[in-house]
Amino acid sequence: MIPDMTGKTIEMIRFNYSLAIWTNDNWQLDLAGITHITLEGRSPVEIDTTLCQDELTDEVRPLLGQAITKAAVSTTGDLAITLNHAQLEVKAGDDHEAWQLSGPDGEMVVCMPGGELAVWGPRGV
Repeated sequence: MIPDMTGKTIEMIRFNYSLAIWTNDNWQLDLAGITHITLEGRSPVEIDTTLCQDELTDEVRPLLGQAITKAAVSTTGDLAITLNHAQLEVKAGDDHEAWQLSGPDGEMVVCMPGGELAVWGPRGV
């Protein structure tokens, strides 16, 4: 359903009315739905993805430099990303796009309202 994200490292994070995450090889993940982060040894925390600010929150900052070990989408459109020392979970929304994954060659996967996925392949060269 989604490209293999294994081994990609989180290089940059911004709050831009979504939680925008970039990997070392130019993949971008925009999380706009209900997002929970679980840092190793801690309880899950809901992240406010509606923020627009340059400063990272204490919950999100530890994601920088971590490698993705697994990324999976459930049959209902929920996204789960496992990192070295953390877990991100985004619930599909009934009324809005919950998350989007964009690749360096124009690949795109969007979780549409209701959890259905829209998928585009790479741009023609």
